[in-house]
Amino acid sequence: MLLLLTFFFFDPAHAQQRFERPLRSLPQVAISTGVSLHIVSPEPIQKVDVSSQAISGDLLEKNVLRLIVIPDSAYLLLRQASSTVVVSIIGESYIAQYNLCFVPAGLGEVPALINIQPEHCQSLDVAGIGLSTLIMKSKALEMLAKQSSQPIRKAKAMGWKRG
Repeated sequence: MLLLLTFFFFDPAHAQQRFERPLRSLPQVAISTGVSLHIVSPEPIQKVDVSSQAISGDLLEKNVLRLIVIPDSAYLLLRQASSTVVVSIIGESYIAQYNLCFVPAGLGEVPALINIQPEHCQSLDVAGIGLSTLIMKSKALEMLAKQSSQPIRKAKAMGWKRG
């Protein structure tokens, strides 16, 4: 019996898969003062973590994150050449991380909008969320497409026949 329990609890099929993403492998995105960076998610954003106080953000829509460099704090990003800012975006079923690289104003092209790509995501099993909004929408559309022309029920009241 003990051998059976040991096999069950230490079986690799039952263990959580380990996933590591080194900082240098994160997608790099340039950000600068005076330009808002908008990140569009394929599903509603649940949480955001920015690793620097020099960058502020807010959700314009459920799936649109706006990041801006706080003008008075930009010097914090220039102080060290190796200063790294990681933004982590958690959706309903994924986490995406980006390495934000500060570019001083006027010294390079800075994107104003990026879309979160599937290759930038790691899937999550978020407690309390059974189906993501995207999956629920596709299931609803699938059910509508399969709708039968036959009525589900028939009713008769006061001499009127429905269905």
